[in-house]
Amino acid sequence: MLAEELDAINAIYSNDDEFEVLCKGDGVLDTVLKIQVACSDVSPPIHITAMFTLSPAYPSVSPEILVYCERMTREQAELLKAAVLDYTQSLIGQPMIMDIVQWIEHNIGRYLVIDKGNSADHRSSTTTSLLHIDHMRAKGRYIKTIQKWTADFRLSGRLIFNGSLIFLLLQGNREDIKDFTVRLKTVKIDVDSKGRSCKERMMKVVAEEELDDSHERMSDFQVIEASSMGDVHNIFAAASLESLFEQHMLPFYKKS
Repeated sequence: MLAEELDAINAIYSNDDEFEVLCKGDGVLDTVLKIQVACSDVSPPIHITAMFTLSPAYPSVSPEILVYCERMTREQAELLKAAVLDYTQSLIGQPMIMDIVQWIEHNIGRYLVIDKGNSADHRSSTTTSLLHIDHMRAKGRYIKTIQKWTADFRLSGRLIFNGSLIFLLLQGNREDIKDFTVRLKTVKIDVDSKGRSCKERMMKVVAEEELDDSHERMSDFQVIEASSMGDVHNIFAAASLESLFEQHMLPFYKKS
């Protein structure tokens, strides 16, 4: 199956230096690939080099991946790598190299260095976003994933449970929050009623607002089990977000 996948990749990336097998596995040793592609989804177009290390167990396990792009910082490359690895979890058990390369081509624009001359003010401002999550079947797994992703995107906030209500309060740069929500919708994070991994399809962005420069941002991310609406109100009050609670949280309690 791997040989057929490599043949297909070679047929697509047939120009000089686009595709190379650096080390051919033999059932014991890993197979190492290098793919270089031009990404035209951003302006100006850029070149990306992706290195894949495939263990003999591939595709039952994800490949190790390194992505290089001259317009990315090391930190951004690590964020991209983490997003790619999360994406590969939905591809386990099937040939996935082409899917991964295409995902990188379509999504790398979100991880590129932003022109500080045009966007410094926008990047430095803090955005507060309130998300409603309908349910969590694999609660422990879901929570650990959210904690990891908020760290990846340098977001602070609170994951709040109160009876059947689940809210995710996030603070950080607008683009980081946007990337977080995209990942939340596109990566399998929970399980369905049959125990199969599934994506988050029922999350809704309830509110999003910019904070004034004088507004102090939450310093960490916490998971909180609240026992009452009053406890939830206190969480928002501690973050000086009472108006957000009154405008957007109270309607949920009136429904329940």
